Amino acid sequence: MDHLKQVLRTLQVEKFYANPKKCAFCTDMVIFLGFVASYEGVSADPEKVKGVATIKAFTKIKRIMTEAHAMRFPVFLKAFEVTCDASGLAIGGVLSQENHPVAYFSEKLNDA
Repeated sequence: MDHLKQVLRTLQVEKFYANPKKCAFCTDMVIFLGFVASYEGVSADPEKVKGVATIKAFTKIKRIMTEAHAMRFPVFLKAFEVTCDASGLAIGGVLSQENHPVAYFSEKLNDA
């Protein structure tokens, strides 16, 4: 609680404001950038994995992304590699370092 008070006090002094809709306090897990961070560790967000698992064009990405142990935290001093794929139904991409995924994006396309 002391740390939270310090952060909120600093925001107030610097005239920054937090969006209450994007804040979560006293919770045992946080979903951020497609990952779930909790006391058990970091894993892929099940909703993101479900989205990837339903797209046939991403078989290799689906296999990699559903194996949570394959995910790593990025090291910003190392080079990144971006792999993209698209079909008439969806688009997606994987951000990797040293052949290990660190982030991904997948979205089903609509008629527009």
